[in-house]
Amino acid sequence: MNDLWSFDPGKNEWNEEQTSETKPSPRHGHSATVLSDGSVILMGGTDTEGNSFHDCWKLNPDKSYTSLPCPFAFSNHSAELAGDTIFIFDEPGKVVTYNVSTKKWNAQEGGPPIWGHAASAVRDNEQGEKIIIIFGGVAEGGVESDIVYDYNTTAKTLSQRENRMPFPYSCGASAVLHDQKNPYLSIDVLFFGGMSAQKHIDTTFLFSAGGEASPHFGADLNNDSAIDMADAVLALRLLVDPLSISNIVMDKDINGDNVFGLQEAIYISFK
Repeated sequence: MNDLWSFDPGKNEWNEEQTSETKPSPRHGHSATVLSDGSVILMGGTDTEGNSFHDCWKLNPDKSYTSLPCPFAFSNHSAELAGDTIFIFDEPGKVVTYNVSTKKWNAQEGGPPIWGHAASAVRDNEQGEKIIIIFGGVAEGGVESDIVYDYNTTAKTLSQRENRMPFPYSCGASAVLHDQKNPYLSIDVLFFGGMSAQKHIDTTFLFSAGGEASPHFGADLNNDSAIDMADAVLALRLLVDPLSISNIVMDKDINGDNVFGLQEAIYISFK
């Protein structure tokens, strides 16, 4: 599709936006990066035949599109704005940058050794440097990764975090939740769906920039708005006899393995 929609959280409504006739062709696997003036940079993507696009578009505040030169083809990548530069992580081991002021592109080594990243987010470290957190992705052999990387946009260095995703994960959607008192030093990233073990999942979970990744909104197996021992018992009963439970909420698979059991019970017991 190449349509454009907006969501009004106050009215809880979706509306299709009318844009200029000149616009990107239908695609998926592209990125959309919001700039400080409210415009959006759309990069790459994949067509219906599986080919990666070699283009870049700017969606202006007046809902017109402007085509921008792009020397690279991107798909299933992550892109984050730090200062006036967009950092793109696509090919394993590579970092591509686009300066929105000078409109210059650059490519260099130093990116994560994976592709198909689940998502990314930007935060400041204690020195005020912009750090891009890169979550999961697809590792060598086509297997999803649970590794979380930090890319320092000032030092141009990559480091691996000790805390990982709750399970191998790629290609999901996410929303960054900033702490209102300290919007950059402390952020949470809320993940929706994606791929794990090469299967689509519907799990929702939360990653805290300063802490561990933890399942979120998914442990309430009996849907009574509480996470307690009753849920742990249900998880263990499902492990022994999946057909014995009739009132289970079937979208509460914590680790995305399509099985309700021990890991769900352990998580609930320590919640």
